[in-house]
Amino acid sequence: MATGEANIRYWAHSDFGRVFRQFLDEYGDALNKRTTVIVLGDGRSNFFDPQVEALAEIRSRARRLIWLNPESQWAWGTGDSIIDLYAPECDLLVECRNLRQLAQVMEYLTKLV
Repeated sequence: MATGEANIRYWAHSDFGRVFRQFLDEYGDALNKRTTVIVLGDGRSNFFDPQVEALAEIRSRARRLIWLNPESQWAWGTGDSIIDLYAPECDLLVECRNLRQLAQVMEYLTKLV
């Protein structure tokens, strides 16, 4: 199984802000105007600091930022969802929870090349 070796806590509370800051600190120099950053996640903060400025910095260094959200769009902006805070930094923000939606994203990407 591909995930067997990964050091991932699957049932931990997501903290996108921490991840964006860590990504920027560790890999920010690798970003350039040829880079497409793809985020896969529900955009829920679990009430942690969203670090929107870190995502904005990532976006400013990259060519584009695409967010694939596996949560139904009707739930966006409810509870601890802060996807609306992240949305302005995204070139594309879409619900992506099945193969049909993923195929639509892939079709979109092929048109960009």
